Amino acid sequence: MRFGIAVRRGRAFVSNTARHLRAGHPLRESTRYFWPWWESLASGRSPLDDEIPWICFSAIDFLYTALRPDMTVFEYGTGGSTLFWARRVRQVYAVEHDRAWYERVRDVVMKQGCRNVDLRLCEPTVAVGNIDSPASLDGFASGDMIYHGYSFETYVRSIESFPDHSFDVVLIDGRARPACFAHAHPKLRPGGYLILDNPERPHYYSVHDTLRCAGWPCFEFHGPVPSIPNFSETTIWVKSGRIR
Repeated sequence: MRFGIAVRRGRAFVSNTARHLRAGHPLRESTRYFWPWWESLASGRSPLDDEIPWICFSAIDFLYTALRPDMTVFEYGTGGSTLFWARRVRQVYAVEHDRAWYERVRDVVMKQGCRNVDLRLCEPTVAVGNIDSPASLDGFASGDMIYHGYSFETYVRSIESFPDHSFDVVLIDGRARPACFAHAHPKLRPGGYLILDNPERPHYYSVHDTLRCAGWPCFEFHGPVPSIPNFSETTIWVKSGRIR
């Protein structure tokens, strides 16, 4: 049984590595994180258990060196990242759309005694009128068909209660990500980091196009992700100018 599982994981690693090589990504991005990836699958633990973001291992390594104790973070989507920030920055504001997951993360945060976390629940509501495109910067729709016909307006707009330039880091790893980006970027300080997970998804291309036109530098990460067999991508943009 265990041998069969190991074989399937090995095949998944080879398949994902081959796909990334075809896409032009360096081999080292896969092989460097083989053992952390393998151990995360074998342990049965989740990113919440391990207190790490659910993004590429290479992006997590970048954050280890980029974060400072005086920083303030806002994240769309909660989990292991919430605890990861709490251990390394001054203040964390986190918004979650799923009540059951919110309660689970809240309980862990309280158990760990993380007093610098402000965790907020913003559930979706039934959309009124036409359904927005999940690629729209102006809409509030999710690309997940489970939430077809729902609006994430309250969730997206939750960052608007903060003044511009309030945050050193904004993580967008939840629902309605293009809309989250549109409402979040003014709240990021110059030189701050905007993190978009899974940027390879076509309905997030509007975020790429906007930031490239604005001239924001970016770091692109590819490869293994904790606790899942498939590889993915994470992009971290550095705020360097206004978006028109």
